[in-house]
Amino acid sequence: DGSIWNHNSVVSAREGTRASDGKLKPALLILQIGPVQDFIAQARSTRDLWSGSYLLSWLTAHALQALSQQLGPDSVIFPALRGQALFDFLNRDLLKKARYHQQSGESKSFWETLGPGTRLKDALVPNLPNRLLAVVPEGFNPAEIQKAVENEWRNIAKACLEFLEEKAPLGDDSRKLWNLQVGTFPQVTWHLHPWQSANETIEALRKTGSKTGGILDALRAAAGAIPKDHQDTRCYPLNSGCFWSGHYALANHRLDARRNCRDFQAWESHGPARDKDALSGKEETLIDNTWLANARKNDAIRHLFRSSDRLGAINLIKRVWHLAVIEQNGLPTRETAFDSVYAVAAGKWKAEMVRRLDTPAVWEAFQAFAQAACNAERYQTVMRRIPVMRRLHEEIQEQTWLEKLDAELLTAAGWIPEDHPHDVPLPEPVQAVQRTLATFLRAAKIKEPSAYYAVIAVDGDQVGEWLSGARNPKIRELLSDNATQYFEGPDFAGNPAGKTWLDSPRPLSPSFHLGLSEALSNFGLYAAGRVVEAHHGQLIYSGGDDVLAMVPAEEALACVEGLRQAFQGDLCLAETYPDQFVKAPAQGMIRLKTDANGSAPTWPLLVPGSMTLSAGIAIGHCKAPLQDMVEEAQAAEKRAKARPEKGGLGRNALAVSLIKRSGEILHWGANFGSAGLALLRQFQDLNRNGAIPQKFGHRVPELLARFDPLGKEKVHSDLLGVLEAEIRWAWNQLEGGNRNQRGAAAEEFFEELRCYLEELAQTQAPIHRLSHLFAVETFLKRQAT
Repeated sequence: DGSIWNHNSVVSAREGTRASDGKLKPALLILQIGPVQDFIAQARSTRDLWSGSYLLSWLTAHALQALSQQLGPDSVIFPALRGQALFDFLNRDLLKKARYHQQSGESKSFWETLGPGTRLKDALVPNLPNRLLAVVPEGFNPAEIQKAVENEWRNIAKACLEFLEEKAPLGDDSRKLWNLQVGTFPQVTWHLHPWQSANETIEALRKTGSKTGGILDALRAAAGAIPKDHQDTRCYPLNSGCFWSGHYALANHRLDARRNCRDFQAWESHGPARDKDALSGKEETLIDNTWLANARKNDAIRHLFRSSDRLGAINLIKRVWHLAVIEQNGLPTRETAFDSVYAVAAGKWKAEMVRRLDTPAVWEAFQAFAQAACNAERYQTVMRRIPVMRRLHEEIQEQTWLEKLDAELLTAAGWIPEDHPHDVPLPEPVQAVQRTLATFLRAAKIKEPSAYYAVIAVDGDQVGEWLSGARNPKIRELLSDNATQYFEGPDFAGNPAGKTWLDSPRPLSPSFHLGLSEALSNFGLYAAGRVVEAHHGQLIYSGGDDVLAMVPAEEALACVEGLRQAFQGDLCLAETYPDQFVKAPAQGMIRLKTDANGSAPTWPLLVPGSMTLSAGIAIGHCKAPLQDMVEEAQAAEKRAKARPEKGGLGRNALAVSLIKRSGEILHWGANFGSAGLALLRQFQDLNRNGAIPQKFGHRVPELLARFDPLGKEKVHSDLLGVLEAEIRWAWNQLEGGNRNQRGAAAEEFFEELRCYLEELAQTQAPIHRLSHLFAVETFLKRQAT
């Protein structure tokens, strides 16, 4: 069920529950910190998005630290703590004191030898979920863990208030309102569940309607039917540890009940009425335009308050806590890249541009643009890294300068101040930048970078069922033939308990649960970031099966496919990403390619394997509110998971929302492994390699609209031939006199199309799912470098 490391950790956790009378009295503790999705989505910039995610990880890390200081880290079942850089960082003082002797006689601290855990950059990645599960003694007081979280939050709030008071003081009324708003966050809920006897556990599960009750009842009945002289006393009678999945299901059910009975706290006002927080829409604002003007005069924080958003206490803390708290704790946030949405959108474009600098004519044109940009620096207002401009010929190489330059400044519009009157000519230095930029792009034979990017939200499917044991294979699939025959033989003649047990899922064990936690942790810690970066994107959050990332629009679909390969440990992963992974020894595992400093684990790492995931993609313009983009990606993920009768795709699926600047929104989706994704890949290949008639991707949606004028018609068997004939007619018409030129490509394409049409007819899917496939890919091609 798990490695020897998993087994030893569970044994250690169990021993920590031994009471003074020598008996084991374990309990399960589930603790959750919220809110999550709304809190993270309240973001104006990528830094805000990261900040909210990291703040929740930081608070979870302090909860884990408080728990492990009392009971040891082995007590934690989820998340797996081995390799968690942030947790190691918070416990660095202890790890520096703990030393071991090597064969050479030299003494080293564990902090020196932790490898990935010692890298400060890794500690800045939000990859701790907001939920923990631990084995604790029956009399344990979880309120102490809650208190540790709340104390850390108050310390953060105090440090941020002092930081702001020093840079741009708040008024007296705002200070009083600050404390009121800080007291509303976070919401910490927990449940402590003492282990019960088998009968009590099964009876309680029966009342909740949980499938786990039936699984454990079959186990109890089969064990009770084994003759006494056949029972090994080391295993029988069954102890409460055999009913682990029942304990977990009950603890989870009761925590959900507690969270559904949230304490209500009315929002309090102080003083005259104020506007609401621009990002949350709940709290009253603590800052106004006068304060913002004052903040922009301070070099330390002016870059954080470029927008005119007026914020409450919670979002003000998210905006500045990396300077007031994280850096003061020794983590170098300034070295962590927070690409703007323009930089994310232009990620692949910029990599291609850097590659083309090798051509002399391109290099000469680039130097002219760079010099003009330096001369016009004071005229533009969107620069994120002003010193980079000035140091062009002093400390930094030109190529590095291009890589660090904000992508918005690689567009002509990026040099026009937002408040510049339309009827007033631009200053000559700015016009010079625009001229040299156009010359530079022509020399490189590349258009301006795309202004569209994608937000990706990924989540594992039915994780709760995996943790309840309902997704495990049947017992008969795991036993030897002799053992199976025993439970169907004379000792169970006339007793259905043996056969019922053989046909029931394998009950979950503590080691399996810890092993699954480790697999989820390995994906979040080591795989997700590498895949996202390979697609020129930025990882925002990666907590086990839950991933939030931003990538160039054209890379979104491929990035999701890569995340799925890594999540399932696909053996093709190393072929898809040869710079990040090497071939693993078996399906369900990954193996990392050693990085520059040699600190990545070199051994095979377990990942979730046969567990599936669903993903949502929101593609939108850089000027679209980031908060809306995140919410749209999360909504798409929910569509991918929703049941088909509710308009969803039934999990193991990808859903896309394309939000055009015109206001039009297109929804498309398909299950992984379906004919829809196969057709999309085929169409992408042909479309991006010029092996398909021009305007074909535009013409097909126009034709299909005739069959679906209201957007509600479904594909049925009578339409299959008609739809295929219409699409084939469009191909032939646009092909003109070269109908035989792409014959082989056409036949492959129409074979995939036929399979997808049949699939849509079987599921009674709407016609627009087919037309939107062509519309989405046609749009993405226009954004391609």
